[in-house]
Amino acid sequence: MAVSISQRRSCCRFLRRSLERLRLFSNRGRAVAPKHEVKPLEIAYEKAVFKSPDDLKRLLESLRRFPNGTCTVLHGNPYLHVTLVDDVDLSGADVWVLSQNNILIVPQLRASTGALKRLVNYIF
Repeated sequence: MAVSISQRRSCCRFLRRSLERLRLFSNRGRAVAPKHEVKPLEIAYEKAVFKSPDDLKRLLESLRRFPNGTCTVLHGNPYLHVTLVDDVDLSGADVWVLSQNNILIVPQLRASTGALKRLVNYIF
């Protein structure tokens, strides 16, 4: 079966995108970082999506339903700070909302590539 040039290009784009995502989520855990440095991820929105306490509450309710995970609320108003533990591999990350248009994800000591991908995909 012959592969067309179009199929090859599509496959190459898919592979490049997959490698970019792998690099983005890899080696974020503080245990593998020199001097346990923090390597946060930021989800930035073009417009303000967290204008009111109700907006934060909706995100918090969603994070509490994170599949195969445990959510602990550290602060809920006027900003949001939760710790999520991925029960699949016991990775952890803090989720912060400190402004109206971004979410900051701060990986903890153990933060696997898979767990961070699951969390970011869940938020989106």
